[in-house]
Amino acid sequence: MQEPDQQQLHRAVANALWPYLRIYEDGETGWSPWRETRAIHPTGNPPGHRYAPGQIPGPEPTTELLGIRWGIITTLHSTDWPGRRAYRITLWRDDHDARLARLPAAAIADYQAALEHSGARKPFQLATTEDGTKRLTRNRNDGTITHLVAAALEAIADTATLKLIPPEVERQIFDAMLSDADISLTATLAALERAGGTEP
Repeated sequence: MQEPDQQQLHRAVANALWPYLRIYEDGETGWSPWRETRAIHPTGNPPGHRYAPGQIPGPEPTTELLGIRWGIITTLHSTDWPGRRAYRITLWRDDHDARLARLPAAAIADYQAALEHSGARKPFQLATTEDGTKRLTRNRNDGTITHLVAAALEAIADTATLKLIPPEVERQIFDAMLSDADISLTATLAALERAGGTEP
């Protein structure tokens, strides 16, 4: 299978992240807290540094909380871009902020304005070139999606971690969502974890 065009992949990832990055009228965003834990091995590494034997009644815990990290976990569906591959996307807030801090001040200002004032449409839209090729291009119908915003979004998308979802797994998830309107994000993520996934 041909490797995807990296700019097109970054634009597709940015579209998938966009509903979570935006700042809505009530000030809410799509960033969520995610618990980082690790297994405790009483006789091996890592030992549970917070739990000494006999300190707490009952069975000793098997995991410990390392911290809470803010992030976005979502899916890029194969039907949403010309590359026709599905990915699980993970973007951490600290990685986002670090990448944003390396951009020019004008790009940061335009990006923040777009998050607060842009419409609900995606920042990159599918267009057909003169030779009939379909490509994601900057949404020129939204005045807040400037060249600087587009470049910022592509840079941020490049910091996200992507795991390729096999076509059969994407089909299983899609079928589950069709058959169960109440399918939860947790159930979807669990299915992706079981699928494994590979780095692109």
